[in-house]
Amino acid sequence: MTSSVLTVAPNRHLTLRTLTERLRRQREQEFDVIASADTLHCVDGGLVIPRTVPVPGPDGVDMGTGIYGLDDIALAGIGAKLDIPLPYLRRMAGLREPADANLRLLDANVNSWLERDDRRFLIRLLRDQPSPDHGTVRAVLSDRYLRLNHLDVLFAALDGIRQAGVAVQVASCDLTGRRMYVRFVSPQVQVMAP
Repeated sequence: MTSSVLTVAPNRHLTLRTLTERLRRQREQEFDVIASADTLHCVDGGLVIPRTVPVPGPDGVDMGTGIYGLDDIALAGIGAKLDIPLPYLRRMAGLREPADANLRLLDANVNSWLERDDRRFLIRLLRDQPSPDHGTVRAVLSDRYLRLNHLDVLFAALDGIRQAGVAVQVASCDLTGRRMYVRFVSPQVQVMAP
């Protein structure tokens, strides 16, 4: 007999303070790079991006190459940009069934299409704290994508509420890899809708 236990994702049902703290920690790790397709390539299922890692040298700081892991969101961005079906990318990366992983095939597919592409992409990254030459790709987007961060949007919304002079309660805060959800309730602002 199995017991049914409901597990809650770690970024669900947060307090506003906890959400703000997580977004501030994330901001310390995140950075964006605009890179042309011909400078990018995959090795062992990770995206290799030049000029993303500060490397101190005798003449100052230069920029070295970093290797960034691909999660489901990053694979979706790569699939959309290179017109590679996402289920196929997931299968090669072993996200659905780890035994099905074929990273050499993933590398060959992504590299082959990157070599034929002349566009530039906005790559949103998270650096690992102990190792700045490794991290995770948060998203692969158009180089014209408007760069907004959750923390900036949250502070703008809170400032707008403050300026409106309306009392609100935070009903819920959730954070996913793609979106931030914050629901405010104001007893002062009510509309009767039969």
